[in-house]
Amino acid sequence: MNLIDKGIENRLIRFNEDRNFITYIHQNKKRNYNNPEEKVQAETFLTLVLIYCYPFFMTIAEDIGYTARGRSTNNNELIEIGAALSKFIAHLNKTEQ
Repeated sequence: MNLIDKGIENRLIRFNEDRNFITYIHQNKKRNYNNPEEKVQAETFLTLVLIYCYPFFMTIAEDIGYTARGRSTNNNELIEIGAALSKFIAHLNKTEQ
């Protein structure tokens, strides 16, 4: 069984029907699997998690509070991401002792 199949079996990833899009289940982020870079990222992610038992924190910020032109969006996902990352780090510190 290859890493992609193991990732599906372990509910880390899933694909759409045509296998054009991969979804990272823990983050519910859907990405274009036809992009060669995404294939490398998926293999790397699954290698770290499944082979090296690497703890992972994965997120994609889609709104950081400003548009590309510098206009405010009145939304900022970085605050929530920062809080989640702090919680993840605290958990790692606690389990490594």
